Amino acid sequence: MASPNIDKYTLAEPSPLLADTHLGEVIEAYDNKADRSRGCLIAWGLVVLLTVGGVIYMLCNPPQGQGLTTTDMLIAAAVVVGEIIVYLLLLSSSRRCQRIFVCREGVQWERYGRSSGAVTKFRTVYWEQVNSVVSRKERRYRADNGDNEKANDYKRTLRTLELLDATGNTMLKLTGHYYNESDKAGHFTWIWYAVKAVERQWAAICVPLMVQQVETVNEMVFPLKKGKLLRLTGEGIYCDDRLIARNNIVVSWFAVDETLALRDASQRRNMLQRTLNLKETHVRVSTMPNGCLLLPLIQQLYGVQLSNEQSMFSIN
Repeated sequence: MASPNIDKYTLAEPSPLLADTHLGEVIEAYDNKADRSRGCLIAWGLVVLLTVGGVIYMLCNPPQGQGLTTTDMLIAAAVVVGEIIVYLLLLSSSRRCQRIFVCREGVQWERYGRSSGAVTKFRTVYWEQVNSVVSRKERRYRADNGDNEKANDYKRTLRTLELLDATGNTMLKLTGHYYNESDKAGHFTWIWYAVKAVERQWAAICVPLMVQQVETVNEMVFPLKKGKLLRLTGEGIYCDDRLIARNNIVVSWFAVDETLALRDASQRRNMLQRTLNLKETHVRVSTMPNGCLLLPLIQQLYGVQLSNEQSMFSIN
């Protein structure tokens, strides 16, 4: 299922810098230029103009019988200077765009000027240098300020992707946000498409090797929280030393929280247990090193299908 607004972020033209990188074929490429809105810039410019106009009017027409003190003028000047600084920061931000090229052999990230198109900063990372990919997703909510009706109102979703080397150093970090609490298609910004593109290519490289490892040494281990382990073997999946036989594996995917639910089909559940998702092992892949590999690995290793939603790796 393709997202309705993916076209406005998709890049068709390769970067001139790719010719010297030996990254191979470009699989996916995305650009955040469409998110560089001028609306906020225009609105803040109007605020600055209104403030300057108000200050000039007060200087030319002080209240009768009252003169503006030095303190008043300093405060007014500080407000104007502060607003101008914010405007310049917004202007600088709107002119800086970034794009990412996900290739066969690695990733190329670039920052460039919106008007000139000149690349001001870039980074090249080869897949052979990458040890793990960490993808983080965090929904932010407004704090309760005493108004119960507005308590926990959704604010935005933060997305972060890091490519780490064998020593844990960050070679590339992408950050961004979008306003889409329930992850509806067509309501994402460029960061979502960039993150998913990296995850897909990393999975395409690693999953076949992981399947081969399980077939060879009969084990692949994923560390979980609180010292627990998820072990994938030829017999099935061990969740905290409890085996789910390969023929009884049931997998569900909760995209909003990026949580994988594993259940043993041989264990019967009553209506309450099904409603509350009991007798399931929930693994939140967000923040988990190489967590984006877990779902496609289980699907390929055991041939299971999702019981509730379409896989995130089939979404364009």
